[in-house]
Amino acid sequence: MKRFTAWLCSVALLISVCGCQNDHPTEKPASSPTPTPSQSESESTPPESEPLYEEALIPQETWTAAGAFAGGTGTVEDPFQIANAEQLALMAQLVNSGAQVPDEEAEESETAESSAQASGESKSSSPDEKSQSQEPDVEEPASSTGSAESSSVRDKKESGETVLLYRDACYVLTQDIQLNDTAAFASWETAAPRYGWVSIGTEENPFTGRLDGKNHTVSGLYVYVYSDTNGSVGLFGVASGAEILNLTVSRSSLTVRNGAADRVGAIAGTLENASTLNHCTVEDSVTVQAVNGGEAIGGLVGVAESSHLLSCLNAASLSQRGETSGAMGGLAGLYTMQKQEDDTRKAVVKVESCENTGSVQAQGSVYAGGLFGLLALEEKSTVTTFSMKKCQNTGDVTTAGTAGGMIGRSRIQSVSVTLYQCENRGQVSGKTTGGMVGSAQTTGGTISVRSCVNNGAVSGTGTTGGVTGGVEADAQSTVQISQCQNGGPVTSSQGRAAGLLGSCVLAGDSTGRVLDCSNFGVVASTGSSGAAGVVGRVTMQDIAERGNQLVIQLCRNSAAVTANGEEKSGELGGILGFLQTSGAKDRAEISQCGNNSNLTGGTGCVAGGILGRDEQKGKAGNVTVSDCYNVGDISLTNQEDDGCAGGLIGQTYQTVMSTSYNAGVITLQTANKRNGGLVGEMVTPGAEHPSQIKWCYYLNLNEKAISYTTAKDGSVRSDLVVEIAALGASDFTSEEKFVGFDFESVWSIEGAYPLLRNLN
Repeated sequence: MKRFTAWLCSVALLISVCGCQNDHPTEKPASSPTPTPSQSESESTPPESEPLYEEALIPQETWTAAGAFAGGTGTVEDPFQIANAEQLALMAQLVNSGAQVPDEEAEESETAESSAQASGESKSSSPDEKSQSQEPDVEEPASSTGSAESSSVRDKKESGETVLLYRDACYVLTQDIQLNDTAAFASWETAAPRYGWVSIGTEENPFTGRLDGKNHTVSGLYVYVYSDTNGSVGLFGVASGAEILNLTVSRSSLTVRNGAADRVGAIAGTLENASTLNHCTVEDSVTVQAVNGGEAIGGLVGVAESSHLLSCLNAASLSQRGETSGAMGGLAGLYTMQKQEDDTRKAVVKVESCENTGSVQAQGSVYAGGLFGLLALEEKSTVTTFSMKKCQNTGDVTTAGTAGGMIGRSRIQSVSVTLYQCENRGQVSGKTTGGMVGSAQTTGGTISVRSCVNNGAVSGTGTTGGVTGGVEADAQSTVQISQCQNGGPVTSSQGRAAGLLGSCVLAGDSTGRVLDCSNFGVVASTGSSGAAGVVGRVTMQDIAERGNQLVIQLCRNSAAVTANGEEKSGELGGILGFLQTSGAKDRAEISQCGNNSNLTGGTGCVAGGILGRDEQKGKAGNVTVSDCYNVGDISLTNQEDDGCAGGLIGQTYQTVMSTSYNAGVITLQTANKRNGGLVGEMVTPGAEHPSQIKWCYYLNLNEKAISYTTAKDGSVRSDLVVEIAALGASDFTSEEKFVGFDFESVWSIEGAYPLLRNLN
């Protein structure tokens, strides 16, 4: 009987053990010690001096690591297999400790790697990434867990032996992994699930290998940290020179509190050193938030440094509340490039075919963008070109700071940045705002926005633009916006609004170009700075040698533009609102541009169908307007006797204008009646000035061509205005009436007016 009882107990114990392990595949015996990962002090018990946490949101424990992986040797051809949460925790433990793959596995790895290299294979699928060295650099782990192993690694490397660390190895998911029961996922905002997550990779031991998710999903990821030294958190903490692909994160929650240096993203806190994310997705069931802090908050990545993001999607909601001055973005909060002292590489980094559909909402003055909050490229970066191609944002972006549909703020030095074929359909709201880029600053670099479209509503308290809010270019920089369209409404409550570019400062012999662009969205400003259909304001300053240059060509506005400030309305222009030059070498050209819609201004407004106002301090004739037209009506309602309006230019000093016409009616409801069919006010220049207006025509419903000059006798010098005429409506269909116009290559008459061949 005793034997039977003992046998029965043994069977029961066996059934119990099998039942507990039924969900896990058969594992190899552990070849190295695998102690349970311990929680850090900030993750286990709250510090007594930090009251800003909620005890209910602290998880009870972290995962106990498995004894071994489900299979594999860690090579490209035979990666370590991960089939459950315990094995993913094992990966985190071994990577973070800096542990060495045992000798028998290292030998298999060396043979497989040599075979792979002989056949031309590489760990990374990106052509721009560096190939993996057969003898990877090994850092000595800072933790005591890996100190003995670090000495072994160091000794072997010094003796010339090949060493493989777990952080350098390759891994693959064999099935979906659930880190917490997500049945109660909705309650995680008030009560933590059982398990907290220890991120894979640290600053001392970053993940430098390859993880292929094989299109599997990691769910139930829970991160809640609240000290000022949280560092990088996510599924991965720090990934350096790594490749992470074909991975989805869903039904997860990541929160950082009170940490000024926090970097958080569902995939990785920090992605650096030419790493690659390829076909990675963060679903809309994921939330990422920061409270009273956070350096960089991203849906996928907190900080991405000199890395590639390819075919990635973020649908997670990002939020920030409390005091902070960091950056938030759907893909990454901060994208940066920094040069290592001994690094001489030059590279092109790419962000291609990526999308954000999640909302980005910040209460504080945060740089916020649909894809990146802040793009900061250092002067001595190894990277010479940053390319964002075929990306889109449909999520709303809201902040009290700078906001952009693609990038909140861009700050570059001696680097070329290109946005190509990108689209924003989300609502963008902030202080300085843009449908593509909120604000940009370049020193000795190039910024190009090409073939991009904004169809989202753009609003701000300061400068706003359908493509870019504000740009500052210095030290022979180039800024170019070409073949872009805006279809969303653009509004500013206190500043300047424009269909494409809100404002641009050119300094130190820099160049600005706006080419072949169109605005179809309503533009309105209720501030004191004005509004324009294409470019709000351009200021030139600090000439070095050749001067600054501006070209606005083949651009058109086809939507109503309104400037109606309470005390002052500023400059109003169908194409350009205000132009200011600083010296004799500055040059500006507006050519083959047209305004097709009505302009409406308020108190103190200076309005022009093409150019609102110019203020020149340079040589006469360096600013030209040619082959332009306005067919929109211009109406100013002024409470005081201080406004002026012109069919082509509102107020001009030394601008030369030729082969252009106005077919709109100019109405000024004020006593001074400074409204002209061509120019509202012309400041009479010196005797050396060339012909200022030539071969220009206006609708005869306007009383004068030029309504007002500053000459003492009120006259216009006869040599400044030649061959102009007032035309009736029927005359606009006759080529003979437009003397000086090139109807062979520039103009054609179709319908009621002459049209520009290249523009229409």
